[in-house]
Amino acid sequence: MRWNRNKTHAFVIVALLLLIQSCTIFRTHIDTACASQFANQYTSPKKSRFVLPWKVGESYTLTQGNCTMESHNLAEKQHMSFDFKMPVGTPIVAIDDGRIVLVTENFKDNKDNESFQSNFIGIEHEGGILSWYGHLMFEGAIVKAGDKVLQGEVIGYSGNTGNSAYPHLHLYAQQITEDCFDAENSAVKLELCPPIPISFKNANPSQAILTEFKTYTALPYES
Repeated sequence: MRWNRNKTHAFVIVALLLLIQSCTIFRTHIDTACASQFANQYTSPKKSRFVLPWKVGESYTLTQGNCTMESHNLAEKQHMSFDFKMPVGTPIVAIDDGRIVLVTENFKDNKDNESFQSNFIGIEHEGGILSWYGHLMFEGAIVKAGDKVLQGEVIGYSGNTGNSAYPHLHLYAQQITEDCFDAENSAVKLELCPPIPISFKNANPSQAILTEFKTYTALPYES
């Protein structure tokens, strides 16, 4: 059976530590070749299906965006990642409707700082898209695997776990393709699923490609 991009499926995820990369960068440099390669793949904000991963009315700063030469680089397949600086305990919301596929919340803030010690939540969305929310706080998930969530629903709280230099949320998304979906075993091999560029329909200022060190406010939207 092939992966049906129009429906969600129960599946087992393998290589789940792929998303846990270093986020220890205070200043970054844009990889212009990478940025040029993906520039035309972003959806305009007005047509985007995704919302910023925090509550309406709140504002946070993007401290590392897409296609940097540091930890959000093409070689490590983290080039479509975002780091948003925010205090530990900030409510995090689902960027779209979906189903929780993975939750890790046993690592402690400011103590467990190895690369594999990041608490995170993974959501499967319609069309075979996975979104990941990393560096969450200890016991900071309020959802469990199998739960259905709505866009804008609080799923957990930001933290400072794993290889993180400061409290922030690490967010990125992947597309499940035939190349990374093992239909025979109903397993998704994350290391083979391409990261995808995403924009946010409720970001103010409104930009298809977010700018590093700029602060963004979440505007109201229709859920």
